Amino acid sequence: MNTSLTPRLNLNLVLGFSLVGFLALLTLVSFVYLPYDVNEMNAAARYQGPSAGHWLGTDNFGRDILSRVMHGGRTAFLVGTLAVSIGLFFGTLVGGTAGYLGGWVDELFMRLMDGLLAFPGLITALIVIALVGPGTFNTAIAIGIMSVPAISRIARSGFLQYKTIDFVQAARTIGVPTWQIMFRHILPNVASSLVIAGSLTFGGAILTEASLSYLGLGVQLPDPSWGRMLREAQGYFTRNPWATLGPGIAITLMVLGFYLLGNGTRDALQQKESHL
Repeated sequence: MNTSLTPRLNLNLVLGFSLVGFLALLTLVSFVYLPYDVNEMNAAARYQGPSAGHWLGTDNFGRDILSRVMHGGRTAFLVGTLAVSIGLFFGTLVGGTAGYLGGWVDELFMRLMDGLLAFPGLITALIVIALVGPGTFNTAIAIGIMSVPAISRIARSGFLQYKTIDFVQAARTIGVPTWQIMFRHILPNVASSLVIAGSLTFGGAILTEASLSYLGLGVQLPDPSWGRMLREAQGYFTRNPWATLGPGIAITLMVLGFYLLGNGTRDALQQKESHL
């Protein structure tokens, strides 16, 4: 028996899919059921630890932390999805155009991307938010812009690799339009790399959104945000340390899940190519 052809368990993919799937399910459930109203205050139930009535305890206003964590998942997935969509669209457009056309276009686009990469990602997001203001959609736009340079480099590398392949040269010879060659012939072949990049970017987007909300510059009231929940819990940590447990674990599992999912997808594609 040839053991090299025996499929191996892709632990990264399984764990990543399980973590992301669990949080996605919890978020979907929040649309039809929440244990309590996320903004319902109860002075008599303040600073409670985990109990049968409040599985993750309550905050300084007596609000149920589990309900707020579940609702906060909507914000996390919304910001992550919008940010990754923006990053993939513009990153692929810029990187693909630079890689395929080459010359001064490649030089100009990549120097612009280098200029963006010169700033730390969080600083870039802070600059964008300072210009357009805080909020859910503005936060997603800021994080999406922050992710464009890295994704554009991946797209550029793929387009550079495939633009000299025989079927692309043949399409160019018979007069197929440039945009059609780029997006109908080359893009499908580099899509797997972009999907992996998108998954990894999603995890980073969640972490950046939590950081911005922790600083008060991300998602604004009354929408619950895991980052802002951590900031609020910090003020009464010595009185009720349990309040940090729910949002902290949610952020950790979400970021870890998407990183494992991205790495697992990459391993699966590499294993598939090695068997061809």
